[in-house]
Amino acid sequence: MPATHRQSILGTGAISARGCQRVRSTPYARTGDEGTTCIFHFCPACGVTVYYEPQAMPGFVSIPVGAFADPHFPPPTISVYESRMHAWVTPPLEAEHLA
Repeated sequence: MPATHRQSILGTGAISARGCQRVRSTPYARTGDEGTTCIFHFCPACGVTVYYEPQAMPGFVSIPVGAFADPHFPPPTISVYESRMHAWVTPPLEAEHLA
């Protein structure tokens, strides 16, 4: 795996209005446990996730926070799938907590 491509067990995304993104990508659709589909868009050169489109949220895309290269990016305001998180993961207390 190239040094520029890392995998993570955690994902934090910033939600944005669809249409703001101007980037070449390779799409891949994946359906989750609850039956909703997400279309992930990968960089055709290195394979990193550039953004994804949660089909349950039409009109929006989610951009991985790591794509912003900003160590001062604000913390998450919503935490999801907490029933599946590892014991050592601690979401922000002030975030909205969803199972």
